[in-house]
Amino acid sequence: MLMEFGALYPLIVLAGFAFIGASIKYIDSAFDDNVFDKRKAYALAGACGICMGAFVAFDEYAAAIFIGIVASVALAKKIDNLAFTMGTAIVIMVPAVLTSSITLHGLPIALIAIAGIGDEYGNNIVDSGLLRNPLAAAFFKYRLNMEFMMGALVLIGIFPAIYWVGLISFDGAYHLVGSYAARAKYPLRNTVFSAV
Repeated sequence: MLMEFGALYPLIVLAGFAFIGASIKYIDSAFDDNVFDKRKAYALAGACGICMGAFVAFDEYAAAIFIGIVASVALAKKIDNLAFTMGTAIVIMVPAVLTSSITLHGLPIALIAIAGIGDEYGNNIVDSGLLRNPLAAAFFKYRLNMEFMMGALVLIGIFPAIYWVGLISFDGAYHLVGSYAARAKYPLRNTVFSAV
């Protein structure tokens, strides 16, 4: 178990989750928006897949989160480029190489996957401009469905709180890279807004 790192382990969770979230958004922006270097996106897909696969292999709580996330994006058909496909394959292969058995908790995985699918479809509705309620739009723009699900799982004692904070670091890094990508894609728009 990775938890043998003791007091250092929460930092590993926070840093690892943040790295994975930032990498996923970098890859997404590289292929969907042509903002970042695709060669670096492939390298990040490999590193991200190894990191996520190691968590799945050795940490049953992180395994539930990441398998839930992978399942949700797969079911929402968001694994839509070669880098994501490669990263997903690595996530599946790494545990098979590193360990002979992994502990999986079906109910948390299913709940996280359902919450993630809700986030994906809600985000699509926001992007289409069909969601007029500002609170609901913000909720799905920042994909908070999974955050609330994780919070509930922590409150009822299924997950330790560090994994909720880890998911927040994942999402925070994801959105920071997304914000940077938006500024890189629309520099004039951001200049105009900053001048107002």
